[in-house]
Amino acid sequence: LYPALHNPYFNPHHEDMEKARVEHYTTFTPDGTEVISAILMFEEPLDWGEAFQVMVDILRTEDGIAAAGHHPRFIVPGTQPIHLYVANPDLVYAGQYTVPRFTMGGFVSCLNTLFKHMTGADLQFTYFGKPLSGTYAYVETILHDSYAKIHQSSSSSSTS
Repeated sequence: LYPALHNPYFNPHHEDMEKARVEHYTTFTPDGTEVISAILMFEEPLDWGEAFQVMVDILRTEDGIAAAGHHPRFIVPGTQPIHLYVANPDLVYAGQYTVPRFTMGGFVSCLNTLFKHMTGADLQFTYFGKPLSGTYAYVETILHDSYAKIHQSSSSSSTS
């Protein structure tokens, strides 16, 4: 779900990036099929219908393989080996249109409904990013560390 990086219109170096990504992060079966171990969402897809189909197919496999010609082994209800990570829990956002527009939270809510119809279980997912407390705690740690380094640096330079 990173279309801009794969599009030569947006990124002239996409082929090099894709090769490095595949070599570093991808697991393959002995026959060369790519295995998906998690889904990361940074923004909602443009075509929700297509994304729902692909994501539900992947999320209900037990091995992370949803390739053409592959007969997937589907999960036992209540299990979900492929995890979903979502960057934004917001249901709607204010855009140029006068009525709020659906965003990531709305997409995940719909995806959960489809997943539950197909498996009988709720979709397991993790939100990260704003406005979650874990994000604020991480930023607070970074700020404290930066302050300590700056304070330590200014203390050691004033003693020299």
